[in-house]
Amino acid sequence: MIARFLGVMIAAVIISSSAFSQTLEQQERLNRIDKFMNATDEVLQLTQKMTKEKKLQCMTAIGNETFCECLSQNLPVPINFVQYTAIVTKTKEELGYEKASPDDKKIVDNTRAVRDKCINERR
Repeated sequence: MIARFLGVMIAAVIISSSAFSQTLEQQERLNRIDKFMNATDEVLQLTQKMTKEKKLQCMTAIGNETFCECLSQNLPVPINFVQYTAIVTKTKEELGYEKASPDDKKIVDNTRAVRDKCINERR
C-alpha cells in the first residue's frame, strides 16, 4: 500500500516537474498561439457586427428579409449597405472602374455578383 502511494507520488512529481520545465521557446510559442486566438475571436466578433449592421441597413431601406439576409452574408466584408448601393447603381465609368486597383475591381465585381445571386434567390 505504501509502495503504491509512493509510486503515485513519484509519478505526480515527475509529471508536474516536466510541465514546469517548459522551455522559454515553448512558452513564447504558446503565448503567440494565445494572442492569435484572441485576435481571431476579435475579427470574428467584428465581422458578425458588420454583418448585422449590413442587414439592418438593408432592412431599413428595402425590407425584404430573404434578400437582406443574402446580402449581409455574402457581400465582401468591407462593403456596407451604403457602399453596396453606390456600386450597384452607378456605372463602371462613374465608379472609375478602369483606373481602379485590381483589388477594388474585384470588390466591384463581387458586389455585383452577390446582388445577382441574392435577386435570383428571392425568386
